[in-house]
Amino acid sequence: MNTQEKQLTVSNSKGIHGRIAAGMIKLATRHKVRLCIIHDNQLVDCASVLDILSIALVQGSTFRIRIEGKESERALAAMEKLINGNDETSREEKKSARPVD
Repeated sequence: MNTQEKQLTVSNSKGIHGRIAAGMIKLATRHKVRLCIIHDNQLVDCASVLDILSIALVQGSTFRIRIEGKESERALAAMEKLINGNDETSREEKKSARPVD
């Protein structure tokens, strides 16, 4: 089984919120991988949105993401984009946040 692990820092001003957590679960399901987050010496097996939200990752939090499975490399790249705000969901979120003239 392939395992990928990387240290990331939350840059989003809202931290890892519900939409990002749901996107992470969706990516893990799509790529058929196991997702774990390591934060403050605690390993959390993230099988649901609540598992991810329970870690309370706020802006500036540093954590390790561990992904296990055949498509772990692709899943890690997609998760990193999602967490750093470089995915389609984040762009739509930014568009909807613009003031209306």
